[in-house]
Amino acid sequence: MVTKRRGLVLVLALAGIAAGLIASWPASATNARSAAAPKTVNKFFFHDGPDPISDSGGQIASVALPKGSWVVTAKLWVDHASSSPDIFVGCNMGLGSGPTADGDAAAFVSPAKADGVVAGTIVMSASHTFAAAGTVTVSCNDLGTNAQYHNLRIEAVRVASITRTQI
Repeated sequence: MVTKRRGLVLVLALAGIAAGLIASWPASATNARSAAAPKTVNKFFFHDGPDPISDSGGQIASVALPKGSWVVTAKLWVDHASSSPDIFVGCNMGLGSGPTADGDAAAFVSPAKADGVVAGTIVMSASHTFAAAGTVTVSCNDLGTNAQYHNLRIEAVRVASITRTQI
């Protein structure tokens, strides 16, 4: 009978230790995980327009982002603001400044001798790690074709890190 009691006491003691470990494990694992990975942040900026596009490559948007690694996409659509049937629009998106800057560029060219309304979409995407708070800029140039832009959208998603692989 004494042996059975000792066995029962031992089993209950081990069960108590196991329950304590299991109860404390998720909290410590969650804290370690949240300290290692940055909180996901998604920022969305927009401007509906229409607004004219400069023929001197003017900036149409500038947004600030906090320190961290970001994947940024910008989208807008363009058309002609007058009866001019042909348009050319080139845009670029810059992330950061100086020798560490990143960015993308895209263009829309209407078909030669296009009749009727001509419109196109421009999409740009880039990633950048800001060591301190930084800026994303979007600039466009219509080379004198009297174009305008609509529905500018800039979406920035903060990620844990950025790895670039050439393809």
